[in-house]
Amino acid sequence: MSTTTTPAPSTAQILANPTAYPPPPPDPWWRFTGRAVEHKTGQAPGFYPWARVHSISVAAPDETAATRRARALLGEPTRHDHWHIEWTDVTRCKN
Repeated sequence: MSTTTTPAPSTAQILANPTAYPPPPPDPWWRFTGRAVEHKTGQAPGFYPWARVHSISVAAPDETAATRRARALLGEPTRHDHWHIEWTDVTRCKN
């Protein structure tokens, strides 16, 4: 199977006719909204009545990046050893 590629336009070509070379659309970003609680290793994930639940909302391109950003915003847990984050709503961000 043969594929042909076209060379990228030069700066001069783009400046001479910008409408012929529109920029590529941006990757979609998502608004992740959820909650986080501190957990002990071995504890079943859940939201217990005595837990301090933190609401959190971040924009990211995917769930992995959203979780990483959420943990960075939350900082290190103070009462237990890790964060349990549950995303309850994911919506596309407007461009």
